[in-house]
Amino acid sequence: MKIAMNMKVLSIAVVLGAWVFPAAALDQHKPLSDAIIKTLVEHRLIKRGLQRDTNIQVSVEDQVVVLQGAVRSLAEKKRAERQANRVMDVSRVENHLSIEAPERSDQQIADDLARAIRRFVFYDIFDWLEGQVRDGVVTLKGSVREPWRKADYGRLAEAVTGVSQVTNEIQILPNSIYDDQIRIAAARSIYGHPSFRRYANRSLPPIHIVVDRGRVILKGAVATKLERQLAGILVRTRVLTFEVVNDLIVDTEMQKRM
Repeated sequence: MKIAMNMKVLSIAVVLGAWVFPAAALDQHKPLSDAIIKTLVEHRLIKRGLQRDTNIQVSVEDQVVVLQGAVRSLAEKKRAERQANRVMDVSRVENHLSIEAPERSDQQIADDLARAIRRFVFYDIFDWLEGQVRDGVVTLKGSVREPWRKADYGRLAEAVTGVSQVTNEIQILPNSIYDDQIRIAAARSIYGHPSFRRYANRSLPPIHIVVDRGRVILKGAVATKLERQLAGILVRTRVLTFEVVNDLIVDTEMQKRM
């Protein structure tokens, strides 16, 4: 009996030792050399399709990675930095990558960005985005319902050819069941009316309904001044809100602005 008990104790000690050893080994981890870090960073860049014909030069000194060369967009520049940061033992990444893209006008950039936003699967009538492009710098404004949407729209802008910088000033609306009820009621009031049913059948209806703490703001464009007035009246008379602001624009007015 005594021998069996001792063997049991010994077996437990062996098992515990198996669990303890890896932790001790991790504590004794030897940092990777600069040469190995350089190789791992280059491998990640190639694997993610960022390295094309040695367009990115990687150097490492004292675990600090320096990226130099050229990429096609701001999105690629940020992706390259993220990939380098994910390599073990990298202490810092200095991103000196430049963006080499065909020369494009601000209007071309704005048009491409507008198309990208309209095609974004999560862009709906309860979010509203607007912005401007000046010398390749994009400033995003508007209102969205979730924080991740703000980040996604920023990434959409970064991926547009010709964008050199993105300033994301999009407002995140408060999470409110009351506001959600107002959104649904306002959408039914507008798009359930015979005058707006043709808009309701579009993949992205033109009238956007922004709700912030019981306050409704109508954004977008309609065909006539009468439609603009009617949309505001429908929300004011059929939906319980604190305030209704009608910022809808008539198509002809939008063309004059352009």
